[in-house]
Amino acid sequence: MAQGARDAGYRDVSINLFPAGPFALVHYHLVTQRRALAGKRVEQDTSVDSRIRKLALERLRANIGIIDRWQEALALMAVPSHVPSSIRELSLLADEILFLAGDQSVNTSWYSKRLALSTVYASSELFMTTDKSPNFTETEAFLSRRLHESKKLGTSIQSTGTWLGVQSMGLVNGLRSKGLRI
Repeated sequence: MAQGARDAGYRDVSINLFPAGPFALVHYHLVTQRRALAGKRVEQDTSVDSRIRKLALERLRANIGIIDRWQEALALMAVPSHVPSSIRELSLLADEILFLAGDQSVNTSWYSKRLALSTVYASSELFMTTDKSPNFTETEAFLSRRLHESKKLGTSIQSTGTWLGVQSMGLVNGLRSKGLRI
């Protein structure tokens, strides 16, 4: 960082403005790119899922200019003292994407959707660091597959929950019919 400050014409002491060191630059990139999503236009005539995909791809593409250094950035984010900030920024990104996509969840799925999207996005970002395909088409396909799998898993869990609810009500009603006070 000191060399970069010198190259830019600043004194070496200027790096004291960044007490988190190089992570401050990574965090700045994360915040500015997340905020930049708000200015992206998303067609409202498409499904929420397709808007989520488009916004996640848009955010991934923001890393193209620095992709050759992004593994280093991921390593900095994994440093224990930086993990809370990194996770917070990832959760804010998932929240921003779902909000911009028009997700209107108000029940427990609000949390599960954000967790699922955070997981899918983080794995796609990691995949992107090794993607050598033209225009990162493999990353795009990877993201699409993970989003589809996440949706299928969510549907399966919801169906299982519904089935368990019906079965438990049947059990309670059966016990009531036998005279048990429940």
